[in-house]
Parts: sequence; structure tokens; C-alpha cells
Amino acid sequence: MKEEGHVSNIRSPMSGIVLTLVGFLFVDDTDLVVMGEKDEDETEVYSRLQQSINFWNGILRVSRGALKPEKCYWYFARFLWTNGKWRLSEEVPPPITITDDNGRTNNVDFKQPSEATKAVGVWQDLTGSSTKQVTELISKVRTIHAAISKSPLPRHLNWIGLRQAIWKSIEYVLTVTTLSRVEAAHLAKNYIDHYFLI
Repeated sequence: MKEEGHVSNIRSPMSGIVLTLVGFLFVDDTDLVVMGEKDEDETEVYSRLQQSINFWNGILRVSRGALKPEKCYWYFARFLWTNGKWRLSEEVPPPITITDDNGRTNNVDFKQPSEATKAVGVWQDLTGSSTKQVTELISKVRTIHAAISKSPLPRHLNWIGLRQAIWKSIEYVLTVTTLSRVEAAHLAKNYIDHYFLI
């Protein structure tokens, strides 16, 4: 990818060091990152994004793999400035496409900046909101509490289960979420209160 120029360069304003980024890869989950260059318009960014996706899909196809349209989505972070304050555009850009196993061209699902998606077990969106993550965690807490309330185990073993199972799943996502005090308090209340109802 790097040799073909499918990279984004980020220059540190302090040191001047340039970080060259293709994207992020974890097992079978790949996030390609295409960032606009200085004075580059959005149509050029779309074009580079499409070329990058085509190249990545070509690499996968050589190894008998392919991007699956139902598993793909993309965001476009276009900043709009008003009186020195930014917001993300919600304008729907032109479609990005991929070629599937059968050679058919498919549009990739476009996500709005506030639309959360799950990646590596964490719900996130471009706005930095953790609302979807909190909702999912509370749902998980309530489901486990309901199961524990039917358990014949003594309370102290249920408590160990909560600390070792449910808390670990909450702890895992805390480092990458932006919970407000209100959201954190709401989550904690559901975690603790349900235990005392058992």
C-alpha cells in the first residue's frame, strides 16, 4: 500500500516528524484511513479513498479473499467552520464502491458522523459520543443481573461473578470511551443497584 502511495501523512507540529499511516488492522478487521492533504478538495479525497479501497480489495482477491459488502462501511469527516467553531458535515457524499466475490460492484454503506459502529468490541462514532456504548453496557449489565437473580449460588459468589465477568467487560471499553459524569453515574447505578436487588 505504501509503495503505491495509498497512505496519509501526519506531520507533528512540534517535532516536524512525519507519521505515515495506511490504516489499522486487527485480525480480520481493517480500517483504511485517507486524509485530505493541504489545499486538496474533497473530490480528490474521495478519489484517493476509492483508489485505496480498490487496491486493498485487489490484494485480498489475489489471496482468494474479498471485501464483503455487508461488512463494509465508511465515514467522511468533513469539517465545516462557522465563527471559529467546527462541526462535522452531514451531507451525503458520492458513493464509494467495492467489487464482491462475483465481480459485482456494490455501494459501501455510508455512515453519518453521529452514527455509531462497533469495532473491536467498542461502539464509537466520529463525534466522540459514547451514548450507544453506554446503552449497550447497561443492557449487558441488566441481562447478566437478570441471569444472576435466578442463580442458586450464594450472594458472595454472585458478587465475585459480577466483579470478574461483568466489570471486566465494562473496564475493557472505559479507556476508549468519553463517558460524561452523568453517563458514568448512570452506568454505575445500574451495575450496583441491580446487585442489591438480588
